Amino acid sequence: MKRFADLSREEIENKRRLLTPTTTQKATTSAATVFRDYLAEKGKPVSFEQYEKKELDAALSSFYIEARTKTGEIYKKTSLDAVRYGINRHLKSSPQNKDFDILTDPSFASSNEMFKVVVRRSKHREKLTSTTTILCPTLTATSCTTVSTSVRQHQTGCTIRYSLT
Repeated sequence: MKRFADLSREEIENKRRLLTPTTTQKATTSAATVFRDYLAEKGKPVSFEQYEKKELDAALSSFYIEARTKTGEIYKKTSLDAVRYGINRHLKSSPQNKDFDILTDPSFASSNEMFKVVVRRSKHREKLTSTTTILCPTLTATSCTTVSTSVRQHQTGCTIRYSLT
């Protein structure tokens, strides 16, 4: 009887995969799929795992600014964050095993800057957008005065918030 097991590379990878929660695995796969779908729609090679750093940085920059949900909405910050982290996990996991990190590597400064711009814009949009709530049944566009870009004050003091999307 041997004291130490002889495990194949495949068995080791299977054990490593079991350490990652199923939800994380699904999120990683989903993020890679979203990015791949984007590349396909733009007519670019979908095997982004083979891209050089400079090419991947450019593709990510475009992706962050152009990414939309299936319904055509701009991604919320948390959702775009999840996609970004998922792409990073995908690139670092087997069989890719990339030794760089798209979140921190200086080679990805351009895409990370673009991500920050998109997130700032997204936060601003989320702040200005809310569900429509009418608190006065006699509210009409002519009986309101603009209080701010997303709030109107009715003559009688009633307030309406509306979506700017």
